[in-house]
Amino acid sequence: AAKIADEVGNARTMNMVIAGALSMLAPFKKSAWLKAMAESFAGRKAKLLGINEKAFELGRAAVPGAAEDAS
Repeated sequence: AAKIADEVGNARTMNMVIAGALSMLAPFKKSAWLKAMAESFAGRKAKLLGINEKAFELGRAAVPGAAEDAS
């Protein structure tokens, strides 16, 4: 997770890398995760949404053999 977060350009996104990987194994749609993320990064934090979404997507991609779920 730390290596992927560094690739994103911000080590503090490691939690979103882990959340992305977890999202591939949890019974929630990707759209629910993204909605929750957008709500969490509202207001003053809105500028951080893009980098955290990127970390989330890279975390999802890092899960070997996990099938992409519906949006």
